[in-house]
Amino acid sequence: MAHAEKRGKYWRVRYKLPTGKYGSASVDDFGNKFTSERLAEQYGQALEADARRGKYLDPRGGRITFGDYSEEWIEAIDVAETTERTYRSLIASQLVPEWGAVDLSDITSMGFRAWKKRLSRAHEKNYVDNIVGLFRVMMDDAAVEKIITENPVPSGRRMRRGRYVPPPQAGEDTYVYGTPAQILQLASNARVVRGLVGYVMVLTIAYTGMRIAEIAGLERKNVWLSDDPYGSYIRVEQQGQWLGGGRGFTLLPPKYGSYRTIILPPFLAELLRELLASHTCRWVFPSITGKPLRPDGQFYDEFWHPVAAGRPAEPRRKGTRGKPGLDPVPGVEEIVPHGPRHGEKVWLDEDGHPRVAVEARMGHKLQGSEGTYSHVTKLMEVRIAVSLQARWERSVGVAQTGWENGSPTFLPEAARVALALAA
Repeated sequence: MAHAEKRGKYWRVRYKLPTGKYGSASVDDFGNKFTSERLAEQYGQALEADARRGKYLDPRGGRITFGDYSEEWIEAIDVAETTERTYRSLIASQLVPEWGAVDLSDITSMGFRAWKKRLSRAHEKNYVDNIVGLFRVMMDDAAVEKIITENPVPSGRRMRRGRYVPPPQAGEDTYVYGTPAQILQLASNARVVRGLVGYVMVLTIAYTGMRIAEIAGLERKNVWLSDDPYGSYIRVEQQGQWLGGGRGFTLLPPKYGSYRTIILPPFLAELLRELLASHTCRWVFPSITGKPLRPDGQFYDEFWHPVAAGRPAEPRRKGTRGKPGLDPVPGVEEIVPHGPRHGEKVWLDEDGHPRVAVEARMGHKLQGSEGTYSHVTKLMEVRIAVSLQARWERSVGVAQTGWENGSPTFLPEAARVALALAA
């Protein structure tokens, strides 16, 4: 039973813990010292009542600072290495600077809302959503571990409280992808900057839907080229990521475990054959120095942004080679490396391919009964390769091949044979 003990001017309470042992407290939940025996006993009795009801919360638990808690939390989670790296970056750059010195029990919903408002003024919505989502998960775990009584980060209807923000209008799409003609111009600019490697890399992203990290980690051994026009494949087995802590370039499983085999349209298989014959590197798309591709700030500044948005010519000066000018690609000046991947999904949807085949090529898994009962056939894969070949041929002006309502309007002999064999 809780009982008070005199300690100088103030009182301390001893109370029974859920384990049967005794704990003690010299202050209440607000940090106030007990000025009377009665106040100390009441506090101890309340804690014992919580213990009997299974609601006990260590009154000292919430006194841990968010900074200290974040170090314990990041060491306890079990997530993919790339996810952990993202979490560590967000914690170090956004969460600890704001909340690091604050005790968990002192973080309030009102304080969170004010902080989120400041974040929203300074950063893009997707970035803010990632920060808030991580903060909510961390505080959820703190509540589950009974370090705090409840999560101060609101969710659901409470999260939506405030000024009304209308949803995007139907049909409004702010993601930049591109048509086959725009992708061809993008690739042509990439050829000026980085030669055959840049040219084929852009086309490979667009016509396979591979992620940029999968492109960086693509090895020769995972490109299977055949004399059969529709018998060449890329096997996605890994992604390449540059990790901190001295680890450098590291091969990891593909995102979401999306291992897959991607059939290539004939034009892309021939380009890859030419590319692999032009160098002896382990990596299909090496850096200028022959090392693994590193899609970092320099990659964007020196390669990707000029390829999409154009650049003026830089004359040759002493000690420099100069740079040829590049025309911007109209309509996709702000495209990012993930954009051509989005574009392939759009093209395949437009061409009427089965959803299960499209999602499998993108490395996605269908949910629910559709994912359980839908299956990808060889015929579906060949049809995708045929339609992509048709789009390429139209973009370079060598044919008027079309694809309407799931059927080709014209097919070369190799495509007819491939479809017949797949059927």
